[in-house]
Amino acid sequence: MCPTYLSAMAITWRDGRPTRAQSHLQFFGLREEPFSIVPQARFLCESDSQKRAHAGLRWLIDQHHGLGLLFGDVGTGKTLLCHTLSEELNSDHQYVSALLLTPSYHSEYGLMMDLLAQWRVKPARWRSRLNLEAVAHEYLCRLCSAEKRRPY
Repeated sequence: MCPTYLSAMAITWRDGRPTRAQSHLQFFGLREEPFSIVPQARFLCESDSQKRAHAGLRWLIDQHHGLGLLFGDVGTGKTLLCHTLSEELNSDHQYVSALLLTPSYHSEYGLMMDLLAQWRVKPARWRSRLNLEAVAHEYLCRLCSAEKRRPY
């Protein structure tokens, strides 16, 4: 339901006539806006198909598979599920993860730049994809050896 629809529903009726309009936050007793352009993982209420998808993605990660594919119709919760999984992995210090939601890169260089940006790593040299890969490799080796983490 969109906020405009909910605002219309939040009108208080008395004696068959509308009275003071409340915001949908007041009407439903919410403390924060549940509708946002960016999905909020804490609002996830998984359906059976989302639970299966979440379990499948987690299995791929736990079994050390390098690539998985999540697809579905618009509005089925794919992005929210990815945000949820990313937060789950980031809160578990054995994993190093990056969430790249729109991977439409024209080159490997662009992909490596975005990946390093997600990890907040600034390479000293930006000349080539190989430089960026070396920086990423160094970063992951440092994390994995020092903190016993797994890259994903």
